[in-house]
Amino acid sequence: MRKITATVICLAIVSLVVAGTDSCAASPVDPYVDEVVDFWGGVSGFLGGWDKGNYNIPVSPDVALGAPDGWFVSITPGDWIIFAFTDNTMIDGPGPDIAIREIGNNAGQEKVEIWVSAVNDGVQFTSLGIIASQGWETNPTLYLDLADIGFTDPVGYVKVTDGVGGAAPGFDLDSIKAVNAGEVNVEADIDFDPDTLNLKGKGRWATVYIELPDGYDVGEIDASTVLLEDAISPVQDQKYGFVAYDDSYVVDHDGDGIMERMLKFLRSEVHAIVTPGVYNFKVSGELEDGTEFEGYSDPITVIDPAQKAKQERLKHVGPSSGSNADLGVPARVRVSYGVSSARVPADRTNPVEVSRPSSSALSSHRFPLVSADETLSPERFQDLNPPMNMQRGGEVSWPRGPSCPPR
Repeated sequence: MRKITATVICLAIVSLVVAGTDSCAASPVDPYVDEVVDFWGGVSGFLGGWDKGNYNIPVSPDVALGAPDGWFVSITPGDWIIFAFTDNTMIDGPGPDIAIREIGNNAGQEKVEIWVSAVNDGVQFTSLGIIASQGWETNPTLYLDLADIGFTDPVGYVKVTDGVGGAAPGFDLDSIKAVNAGEVNVEADIDFDPDTLNLKGKGRWATVYIELPDGYDVGEIDASTVLLEDAISPVQDQKYGFVAYDDSYVVDHDGDGIMERMLKFLRSEVHAIVTPGVYNFKVSGELEDGTEFEGYSDPITVIDPAQKAKQERLKHVGPSSGSNADLGVPARVRVSYGVSSARVPADRTNPVEVSRPSSSALSSHRFPLVSADETLSPERFQDLNPPMNMQRGGEVSWPRGPSCPPR
C-alpha cells in the first residue's frame, strides 16, 4: 500500500497518423471533445451547416462535438467556444497532440486560434497557436503540438476563437480530437479514522473522509462506486442520518475550509482483510459524471492485543521453535531431562540463554551471539560442558544422561 501525492494521473494512449488521417489506436476512451461549456456567437448566434453544400444556416455549437460527421459550426471574428473533455484529457505526447477537422478547401484563407486550459481549470487559457489549411485539400485535419508552447499540464478544456475567411463565412469547425489522450484519474486526499485500528475493539465503524482537488465537488461522489482496498463498500442504508442527509456526510472534518465526503464502513469487514501491521488504505470511486478518483490514507496502525499479550509471554518463556527470533529479547530454550535436542533461533543476534533442568535444579549457560553467522556456527556450542552440538538451522543437542551445562 502506498501514499500518492500527484493531483491527476493520465495514461498516454498514442494514436497513429497514417496516410493523412488520424486514428486513436486501442484507446479506451472517446478522444473527442464531449461538452460545450460556454460560447459567444454574436447576437444572432452561430451559422454553420453540412459539408454537402447546405451552409449558412443557424446551428448549435454542439455540432462540433464527437467524431467528424460533416456538420460544422462557423467561427467568425469575435466568436468563441469553450469545449471540455469529460472522459479523457489531452497531454503532451509524441508528435502532435490535437487534431482539428475543418470543412472546406480554402487554401489557408480560413484561420482560427486554439487555446488550452488545464483539466482542473477552465478559466485561464494559453494560446496554442493559429491554424489554417495549407493547400487545397478538402476537409483537412490540422494539428498542433503542446510541446511548441511548453504546456505540460493535462488539458481538460479547448477554446476556439476569432475565426476568419471562407464563404460560410469563418472557420468551419467539424471536430476536435485529443491525439494523445488518456483516462482521467483524480487523486483524492484520504483521512481514515481511527488512526490505530484495534482488531479486538468494539467500535462499529471505520470512517473515511475524502477531499478532492480544486474544481471537483465532493457532493458529487457516487457512494455506490466507492471501495476501500478494492473490496469493501461503504454503508448505504438510508436509515442512518450520515447516509440520508448531505449536511451529515459533506463536512469539514479537518477544519481547513475544504469540504470532505464522509463515508462509514463496517469495522468488522475491515478487520477481515487486515492483520497487525501498518497500512495506507486505498479508497477509490467515481463522481456522478463518471470521473474516477483514488487516494491513500496516511499510515494506519493495526493492532491485535491478544497477539501482543502472547508476544509478551514469549519474552519470558520462549518457544522451542525459535519463532520469537525477532522480538529483540534474549531467547531461552527449555530442554526436558533426558531429551537430546531443542531448537534455538537460527538468526538470533541477541544474547541467548540455553538451560536444561538437572535432577536438582535448573542449570543454565548464557552467552552472547554477536552475529547471525555465529548463530549458525556449531563451534559456539562446543564451549559447553558437556559439549553441545548445533546443526545448521538451529538444532542444539548433547548426550543423554544426568550431566548438564555448567551453572
